[in-house]
Amino acid sequence: MPNRVSVGVYWGIRPITLALAIQQTLQAFEGLSRIHEVLSLSTWYEKGMSKEEALNKPVILSEGTLRRLLQEGRNRYDTTDEIMEDLGYSFTLWNGRDDEDGVSLNVTCGNTNPRLNNHCLLSTIEPSGTLFKPGTLDLILNALIETFQPDWGRVRPWIPELDLERTTPGVGWLTYLSPAYQPIPSLPSGVKVISRPDHSTLIQLSEEPFDSRVPEHIKRIQETTTALKQAGIVKPV
Repeated sequence: MPNRVSVGVYWGIRPITLALAIQQTLQAFEGLSRIHEVLSLSTWYEKGMSKEEALNKPVILSEGTLRRLLQEGRNRYDTTDEIMEDLGYSFTLWNGRDDEDGVSLNVTCGNTNPRLNNHCLLSTIEPSGTLFKPGTLDLILNALIETFQPDWGRVRPWIPELDLERTTPGVGWLTYLSPAYQPIPSLPSGVKVISRPDHSTLIQLSEEPFDSRVPEHIKRIQETTTALKQAGIVKPV
């Protein structure tokens, strides 16, 4: 099992109104809350300088709360305090746990800066036996895909001792590619390619979750990255 795991979806330039940003983020939280109790609507907290400070900042998720979080998360120029419009909206919440059930959720949307991605990223804080299960990870990724309609997404094991090649789109244990990324080339034996009804693609490296102790898993993620790079689907960062 990796030290941590993240489930993220990413998309490029996409202007957004505050009303739509509120609607999408609330939909994301509602979708996640139906997957597992550690992602319940009642478990989230704002960031703080310490754990104690954060636990004193519980969040009741509502349109009003998300409006405040999104507006407070706007980047501003130091000298004039004017909003950096091209950087959109962003915020981060934490579910109040620092054990294997601890997760954070970071959202950036409405960004129109070509050098930066919009994203929704759910990250575990410790190795998570609770969420690190094939069915659960698949549901989380699909919930984020349905909400944000991203360009790409992945379930990514965070393994610092492995020097995996960085690409965009990134390759993970599960990799989602929108219909723009076609055609998908032949991939290594054992890698499953699932065509979705909207002509997007889900690539699954193995039936079981990625484990850095399994040489075949390391081989598959490296060979899959190489095959997608040679086909022009992914590019080095």
